[in-house]
Amino acid sequence: VKQYSKTGPVTVYANPVHRLIHDRPNAYTTAFSFWSAIAKLRKAHGNAYAEIERDQAFNPIALHIRHTDDVNVYVNKSNNEIYYQYKGRLIASLGSFSL
Repeated sequence: VKQYSKTGPVTVYANPVHRLIHDRPNAYTTAFSFWSAIAKLRKAHGNAYAEIERDQAFNPIALHIRHTDDVNVYVNKSNNEIYYQYKGRLIASLGSFSL
């Protein structure tokens, strides 16, 4: 995770997202294994997905790989919002987009 200052980008080690991305995405996967799996899924299927697990305060506490075959992407035609479902459960809404 980078923060931009007058002297340029600085890595923010104290940011909890840095730990998830760089060190340990979850309790059972190393960062190397996680990002290797993401790269392999992306190469094999054209996309790769990870779900953010959050605590009660909505802070990110883990990243979990979601297999491409189990994720469906939907676009609400009335407002162009993108929705992601994992095994039928809504996992994210990314807001709207314009073409």
